[in-house]
Amino acid sequence: MRNRLILLLLAALAPHSIASAQQFEPIDDLQWLAIENIVSPVLRPDAENVDEARRLTDLARESLLQGRYGEARRLYSQARALFLGVPWNEQAEFVASLALRPARVAVDPGEDLALAIGQHFSASIPPDIAYSDVHLRFSARPFRHSGSHEARPLGTIWLATPDLAEEPQYASLDLAGLGDGSWEIEAEIIHGGEVLGTTVTRLFTATDLREDSRKLREGLARLDPAPGLAADIAFPLDLVETLNQRSRRVRDIDLRSELDAALFLLAAAERLENPQYQARGLQGRHYRSDISGRIEPYRLFIPRRWDGRSELALLVVLHGSAGDECSAFASGVLEQLAEVHGLAVLSPMGDDPNSVWGNRLPVVLADGTVPPPRPVVSGGRVQPVTGLPVEPAEADVAATLALVRQEYPIDADRIYLAGNSMGGEGTLHLASLWPDMWAAIAPGAGPIDPHQLDYSALASIPTLIVHGRNDRITSFTASQRIFERLQQEGGEASMLATEDGHDAFDRNLEAILGFLLSHSRNARN
Repeated sequence: MRNRLILLLLAALAPHSIASAQQFEPIDDLQWLAIENIVSPVLRPDAENVDEARRLTDLARESLLQGRYGEARRLYSQARALFLGVPWNEQAEFVASLALRPARVAVDPGEDLALAIGQHFSASIPPDIAYSDVHLRFSARPFRHSGSHEARPLGTIWLATPDLAEEPQYASLDLAGLGDGSWEIEAEIIHGGEVLGTTVTRLFTATDLREDSRKLREGLARLDPAPGLAADIAFPLDLVETLNQRSRRVRDIDLRSELDAALFLLAAAERLENPQYQARGLQGRHYRSDISGRIEPYRLFIPRRWDGRSELALLVVLHGSAGDECSAFASGVLEQLAEVHGLAVLSPMGDDPNSVWGNRLPVVLADGTVPPPRPVVSGGRVQPVTGLPVEPAEADVAATLALVRQEYPIDADRIYLAGNSMGGEGTLHLASLWPDMWAAIAPGAGPIDPHQLDYSALASIPTLIVHGRNDRITSFTASQRIFERLQQEGGEASMLATEDGHDAFDRNLEAILGFLLSHSRNARN
């Protein structure tokens, strides 16, 4: 499975032969915009004004930490234009300021969608453009990469006011025919037949959303299922509520499938059955977090050939940036190999797609630069870089691991930790935090600054450093230095250096599992 981080960034940063300042892929997610700007100097080191773009990125980070989101977005957007070599002028700034704000993010496509057109920050329409001649052409494009990318028209409105910050404009979009899925609602800003730019927002649709939500609420009210089963059933309700509150961030979710799974479990609960308990195969699981207050998802795989009694080895796998609890299983390779090896696999969500798993140390980029740790969004809010009493992502890993160990006979001597990119950072961080937990670890392409790691903790854990020599995102050399330092500290360290890029971890899963499963805590004690 290729890492989506590098694919998205390469697409976004590819050369463009365009005249307009904003005719490149728009980005709605502020945190993703920040990540792109951190990586841009590595992928485009020859871009004009790269030093100025880096300066703007640093200023944007400070604005983000201070809670000035609009200013952060303006600075990040300006830096992005410099990296891409496109003009930053009044037109570009106006387009970058535009914000599509749907009344609801999780919706039934059978209903109209109320949408506000506002601004992330104040920016004026260029004086040579009459606002009354500007119109917005709306369309919906499937976000999932497995299906058609054909845009579906949703209608057109004329701009009614030049100041969308003070007076947002409102529209009603007819979603009939969209069907179920994840969508990017796109608005092209058009003047005199020319597209000035594009802005987007994300939408998640499920037919019969209101009716099925009613069934779930009423079913839960009359039943008393076990806490885990209750969370599994209630998850779509909590998902819809928190998405609409903007206190949960996801990039892609199959809302219709989540509803269907919950309805199936509700029917089982009415028969006093719990099909989730010690189930086998790939499963979507959930629990209510004391930290976030939300019902949090996690993914669990139990070998289908498990006899129901024998102790199981367990791999905890951490997703990369912009991923989720399903990412590790997307290609099917990990599930297939885990079945062959009789290995249970836990993939937590980690609170947010870009949580960095609680790690607050910097990662080394492919050009050797060490940018400051990026701000982390949790519960819809930017969290401080230091001083957080509880790291939500760390708490999520601990909670889900405890739940799996309560339900299944997990061999305490054979619990492993691995992940790629941001998941590799998280692997090094959580291994340092809980060194007595892991029988072995395999961090991939997430080299935390080698000078700041806790080698006294890491050297006690058998470690396989995984990194592709052709990685254009993070530093192969930094991973090599971590490997060498672990050896110097007396640690049992190996390195899997391949000719791959940032996705070396995903391309070498069989070798990684072979290394992990050859170790147990009992054997080294």
